[in-house]
Amino acid sequence: MAIMLFGFANARRFSSRVLQSSRHLSFHPNDYHDDGAGGSEAMIDRLGIVDTGFMLTEPFYRFLANNRGWNDLLAAINSFALAIPSVYVAYITVWVGDYSLVFRVLFTQLLRS
Repeated sequence: MAIMLFGFANARRFSSRVLQSSRHLSFHPNDYHDDGAGGSEAMIDRLGIVDTGFMLTEPFYRFLANNRGWNDLLAAINSFALAIPSVYVAYITVWVGDYSLVFRVLFTQLLRS
């Protein structure tokens, strides 16, 4: 369908860009294997896990690791933002008496973990 909408050249260009963006692989320094001589050498897996989310957020992580005040402020904002839906769920459950929302939220949290 995408080929019919965008044409073969555009679909090929799009798939090329997707593949180029997924070339960043995640390498972990703890991935070692025994070389048979009593030592170990690092494994380099060219078909490893694509971790573009970590790559995109690594500068932000470094900033927050070096600036604990900003980290605490953003954590407080996050907690406040999550408290608002919780108050709504409590209102619907206790005041209105509809328990279906709280069961759906609990089931979603169960599947999430």
